[in-house]
Amino acid sequence: MIRAANKNVKKSICIIITTVLIFEDEIFLPVGALQTHTKLKEMGYEVEIHLVDTEDGYTLALERIPHPKSNKTVGDPVLLLHGLFSNSLVFALNYTSLAYGLADAGYDVWLYNSRGNGLSREMTNGNLDEISWKYSFHELGVYDTAACVNYITNLRKKKVNVVGYSLGGTIALILLAERTEFNKKVQKLILMAPAARMKNSKRPLDSVRFWAPFIMEFLDVFDFFPYTLNPDSTLKSVRKYCEGSKRTMNNCKLFLNFINGVETKINDEAVLTFWGSFPQPVSSRTLKHYVQGIISGEFRKYDYGFKMNMVKYNSTVPPQYNISKITTPVVILCSATDPVVTMKDTKWLASHLGNVAEVNSIKNVQFGHVSYVVDTNSKELVVDYIVEKLKHKK
Repeated sequence: MIRAANKNVKKSICIIITTVLIFEDEIFLPVGALQTHTKLKEMGYEVEIHLVDTEDGYTLALERIPHPKSNKTVGDPVLLLHGLFSNSLVFALNYTSLAYGLADAGYDVWLYNSRGNGLSREMTNGNLDEISWKYSFHELGVYDTAACVNYITNLRKKKVNVVGYSLGGTIALILLAERTEFNKKVQKLILMAPAARMKNSKRPLDSVRFWAPFIMEFLDVFDFFPYTLNPDSTLKSVRKYCEGSKRTMNNCKLFLNFINGVETKINDEAVLTFWGSFPQPVSSRTLKHYVQGIISGEFRKYDYGFKMNMVKYNSTVPPQYNISKITTPVVILCSATDPVVTMKDTKWLASHLGNVAEVNSIKNVQFGHVSYVVDTNSKELVVDYIVEKLKHKK
């Protein structure tokens, strides 16, 4: 009975989404959203696509920029892990983005797409209802990230540097804490606004604590969210809406400011590229895992409930991730005006890690949670900083 009701809700959501994608009596045809490898080629970089199988049965697609435009020398490998609702395109929005900065500096750049996202979605023939969405960000750490690190280190025969943004930082921490042997495979871990403990998150996430029961019930209806019949077609239509007029472009910037927490400095082309790939579908269990963390104020494993926790953890309460086991040198980049990953939570993270090399705080400019990958200041504040940190092996 409940399943039937859930199906009806899903059908209604799809009808609503299809309806709102008709703007000014023009129906936008189902055309795929911009893929990262297409954008990389447009920017003049050589691109390779590598398929990676995880231990739990998923196939991921990695996009690789093997060398700079100027020469064919392949440098040290760097794996970029994207944030929530994103795919690898978030690191390649425009010429100031991190993927290009690293490639131009001589690094071998690898761009991750989590299961069901970006190019990895094509490995499932695009049929999202046939994917098993029974995973949280725990599996993205112990399986997805592990598979990518193994693949790159086996191919290159050397350690890989890992850069994690938001959710990407979460899953990198989980990998190194849960599967400690991977500390020997990662040269350096650089975290941008790592979403680990989120006890002090501000607007708009502070409202999650009040609405948590409703949010949990809502997410139980869906396997993934946002739910749509064809994510690529929907994203293409959203991009089309943003470029429709000055008013619609301003609307798209205003919503970006809302999720960023501060006013975002971004050009129109980057806005279109961003909304052409965001939001990507995320498993409901991943979102519930974050809600659990916001409520508890802890960095814990997924809470399955009293009985199942006893089966999985031999405890009624899920255990915390023991990040003190991480021996890889960690560099943390944070912002005083990030409402999602606050300075207080970043200080907590740094105090519990096993090997913190540096914590760098952005304090003199308005720099929100999405600013790391979209802001016009990100070249100076983020990209150049990361390139410099990677030059030092320790």
